[in-house]
Amino acid sequence: MVNAPKTVKTATDRCMTSAGEALRREALEIVAQVDKALTAARSASTFSEGNVSIGFVGAATYSFPPSLAPVLRDRAPGLSVRFIEAVSNVQIELLRTCA
Repeated sequence: MVNAPKTVKTATDRCMTSAGEALRREALEIVAQVDKALTAARSASTFSEGNVSIGFVGAATYSFPPSLAPVLRDRAPGLSVRFIEAVSNVQIELLRTCA
């Protein structure tokens, strides 16, 4: 609660006091931060930004990454994708270590 007048009424208008102006500036910053947080949450939930590693076995080298890369680039341009060719047991270890 702000215990200071935020506006002053004149004969013809209503004007903001310095306390009201300070409150308005801070409120605008809060709204901007909320918008930024919502945008970040949406991006995270849709995986449209950030980093992702995708593992595949050698037999898929010439089909899987070349077909998936352009789709990811179009649908999630802010996503950084790393393709990792590895045998299954190595992929499992990479998943365990979050590499």
